[in-house]
Amino acid sequence: MGENNVNISNIQITTEVISSIAATAALNVDGVAGLETSAVDGGFLSFLVRGRQKTVNGVAVKTEGSEVSLSMNIIAYFGYKLSEVGAEVQKSVKTAVENMAGMKVKKADINIVGLEKKKEAPVSYGGEAI
Repeated sequence: MGENNVNISNIQITTEVISSIAATAALNVDGVAGLETSAVDGGFLSFLVRGRQKTVNGVAVKTEGSEVSLSMNIIAYFGYKLSEVGAEVQKSVKTAVENMAGMKVKKADINIVGLEKKKEAPVSYGGEAI
């Protein structure tokens, strides 16, 4: 008998979606204050990276078939062990992109480019924040 499962279309996931997945995954890691967008957008990094690459949300995305390479500059909170924060961002980004986009992450370069002091929550007395 004939095959019942016929693929009649192609599914494409844009670099913007991959970038959003990676940025969200990075920002959810404890110790990450934010993403640096200006250092990744164009310039020297774009000159070095060959192939199909686009930068969105502070994440440079380069696709090669069903594989993707990512590069992002993060700002970490002061007081965290930076090597652990970077490793956790790599793991989180790789897992999120592979699970959600179905693409293999060839590499995820994480550059820690700054530190930020964690802001403490305002103290509240009698319903008023001070």
